[in-house]
Amino acid sequence: MIDFHPIFDPSDFWRFLSPGVLTMGCDNSAFEEEKPAHTVRITEGFWMGRYPVTNAEFQRFIDSGGYEEQAYWSEEGWRWLHLKQDDFQEWLGQIVEKHEDAFGHFFKTYDSKWLRSDVRPKFRRNSDYNGGLQPVVGVNWLEANAFCKWLSSNLDHGYKAVLPTEAQWEWAAKGEQNRAFPWGNEPLDIVEIGCDAYSKPSELVNCNLEVGRTTPVDHYPKGQTPEGIQDLLGNVWEWCLDSGSEDVDQERLEGVENPLEEADTVGRPLRGGSWELDVDYISITSRDYLPRWFSYSNIGFRCCVTLEKPDENA
Repeated sequence: MIDFHPIFDPSDFWRFLSPGVLTMGCDNSAFEEEKPAHTVRITEGFWMGRYPVTNAEFQRFIDSGGYEEQAYWSEEGWRWLHLKQDDFQEWLGQIVEKHEDAFGHFFKTYDSKWLRSDVRPKFRRNSDYNGGLQPVVGVNWLEANAFCKWLSSNLDHGYKAVLPTEAQWEWAAKGEQNRAFPWGNEPLDIVEIGCDAYSKPSELVNCNLEVGRTTPVDHYPKGQTPEGIQDLLGNVWEWCLDSGSEDVDQERLEGVENPLEEADTVGRPLRGGSWELDVDYISITSRDYLPRWFSYSNIGFRCCVTLEKPDENA
């Protein structure tokens, strides 16, 4: 049995999502970064990865020389990849000084091992996380983008693999029905019966430390969307393409077409929650922001595919 989903078979891995009108955010959330609810327009259809990228799929990137081929990397990503330990400390000091206001507390809490590793991806040798069908974890935003660039080089001409924007990710989860959860409007099937005690393991989502690690990406079929997109909630936080911060004014995005935040900030958004996250925080509108160089055992990504726009300057 092949233990991974073929990347290039659209009938198995990709799900096409048509354009539409999306209500992003939630007015009833306890978290300000999810407010207010606002309407945006998705004007171009796209293909969403049915699953987060797995270890087996990421291994193809490695075996194809993904960490050695500069063409797959941004200038910043290539520099990060080749920083030696001494250079890294100097580079990190510059980052901390420049972004003290936004992430100073973060850099004081986490040492450099969360920003660089001699093993790539970071948890490649950890048996809790390296199963072929488990989502790849320990990849930062720069690595995720390099994978997308490599994947693009293996797609038919005219197609481009990218990280989804926050709007695309939320559109995949809510759909035109504006679902409360990816699977519909039925709430999570976990009921608290006492202090940190719950009635039963979920059949929809890997969260709440129930399993204590990532699970195979197809482990919760009952939690999939009507289109068949799985693991949007729980298991791993998923990097999105946008830049920005928790302070982005969501209200100003009202009516915007295909919103993509491109602010000059160190943070990058993550969506969907993870296997560690408390059930009370698992929702479609949950958002987190972390430095783009950071990686952890609960952070992964999925790809989407769009039609490549022609170069207007060509």
